[in-house]
Amino acid sequence: MPNGIVTAPEKLFEEIAKKLDIPAKLYDEAEQNYNDLAKYLESTLQLPIDVYVQGSFMLGTVIRPYRKQQDKDYDVDLVCEFHSLSKEECTPKQIKHLLGNALQKEPYNRILDEEGKRCWTLNYPAKQGELVGFHIDCLPCVPVLPNFSTKIALTNKDKETGDYNWAYSDPRAFKKWFDERQKVAFMQLRDVQKRYIFENSQSRVYNSIEEIPDRCVKTPLQKAIQILKRHRDVYFSSKHNEDCKPISMIITVLSAHLYKQELTTYEALKTIVKGMARYAQLFEKYNERQSDLITFDGETWEILSPVVDENYAETWHENNHGKARAFFEWVNQLEKDLLLPIETGELKNYKFLVENSLRSDISSSFFDSLKLNSNGNRVITAPTPTINATNPINKPWLE
Repeated sequence: MPNGIVTAPEKLFEEIAKKLDIPAKLYDEAEQNYNDLAKYLESTLQLPIDVYVQGSFMLGTVIRPYRKQQDKDYDVDLVCEFHSLSKEECTPKQIKHLLGNALQKEPYNRILDEEGKRCWTLNYPAKQGELVGFHIDCLPCVPVLPNFSTKIALTNKDKETGDYNWAYSDPRAFKKWFDERQKVAFMQLRDVQKRYIFENSQSRVYNSIEEIPDRCVKTPLQKAIQILKRHRDVYFSSKHNEDCKPISMIITVLSAHLYKQELTTYEALKTIVKGMARYAQLFEKYNERQSDLITFDGETWEILSPVVDENYAETWHENNHGKARAFFEWVNQLEKDLLLPIETGELKNYKFLVENSLRSDISSSFFDSLKLNSNGNRVITAPTPTINATNPINKPWLE
């Protein structure tokens, strides 16, 4: 927060986000793994191939997965784009097994999992002395319109019939869109965060501030999404209905739309959660089930991708709208666990509530230092900085 003034809620949620973020050492290890894989594939296949991350590693929102009430290995989503090939000259099955056959050779055959719906998964075990490893999901694909678009055609295998077909995505366009949604806050925070990293980093040594990559800068939007995903994982794991939990893209897209360039994680989280809660109320108002982000026509739900023709809520209507109900119930619990105690001053068991809902330990001394009282008072009272920014007229993510 500017001028060194930090509110107690902000200090708390900054600490939570720091604990949830992937350690620099593990990030570097994952990066080295997929760079080595890229070199191996190009050498083995003798084809030009573009290998790059997508999903949370690309967006800076990665957290350690939590399933079946325990922490799991990190998931890395990797795009393997054969940019010299096209879907007009290859079938989806050929593209899928072009990558799969290469991975079935030494040294990757030892860590290769069974074929997935869209990906081949490599399971990297934890190194000696470490407690966590990686799952790298390798997505084979080809460009749709080379030199004109970043859209990709990926392979999709039907679980029941075993047939292969094309599906479409555009991770790079999504990254541009996401960056645009947080651009104003990023520009405000970049120099301050880079200087802090340069002066305090112990895990990485940089020769200058200019050497620090932009991905090291974390905006309140990114941190809020990490907290939301962690709360979701713990909540649905505890309720033993993980099949109903909202996918990360739903959380990411809704959060990015609702974010209003707040400069603190707490204020960003509050804006996003309250925005989601307003949509949750639509479920009970049968004549008002239409909105700009979540739509319902009486039968099916829609939460659309901002860059491709994809509906992230296409299965919400199944089982009597089971996933829709689960989403809105989670949003309600999210607000109760993380925001209402601060707003109402009901803070007696707040430390337990935060730790239990996020499965993240917070030291008693740190929590006591926040000096949260029954009025939700802050360490130092200060106005919360926000930036008024309208949505950009141009859409560079679609260029």
